Amino acid sequence: MFLLEVLNGGMHQYIFNSTGMMAPQLADIMTRWTLPEQAKAMQDALAYFPTPYPRDTQKRRDIMLKFDHVTDQAVNAGTWISDDPEIWEAVKTRAKEAGYWPQ
Repeated sequence: MFLLEVLNGGMHQYIFNSTGMMAPQLADIMTRWTLPEQAKAMQDALAYFPTPYPRDTQKRRDIMLKFDHVTDQAVNAGTWISDDPEIWEAVKTRAKEAGYWPQ
């Protein structure tokens, strides 16, 4: 879902939409998949939200709608992850391991 949302509208869209409820888990997954730069980019975006991270979509939206342009751009900075070949290889590897990748 992350890749689909980010490719469509950037990191901002991923977090703003309901899929963003899983953002903290995504950062953990990126760490487990040995993608430290990508995990850091996700964690950097999440740093603009209170702790605990708001899982409720409307709460996240209320927070984001108050962001100034600079903050909004900072949250969106992790959009590069979706263009990174390392994330695609990691997804492909896990999809093959789980039997989801076409043979």
